[in-house]
Amino acid sequence: MGLRYLRADVILEHYLKGYSDQYILGLGFTEEELRRVKARVNRTHWKRALPTVALLSSTAIGEFYLRPLDYRV
Repeated sequence: MGLRYLRADVILEHYLKGYSDQYILGLGFTEEELRRVKARVNRTHWKRALPTVALLSSTAIGEFYLRPLDYRV
């Protein structure tokens, strides 16, 4: 990865909680470290999306046949 996991974890935690880049840089991290962590997160966003699954129900035919797992009625 190019930086220690301990440093990357702190950057990742702050980035995912929505802290600004300037705030994270103010904690003593370099722009390169921040860029590397953000690039890794952004390249793997598709891994955090829920798959589409078939709905098993007698009323499913014709409507909502495929839906995400987190669908709430």
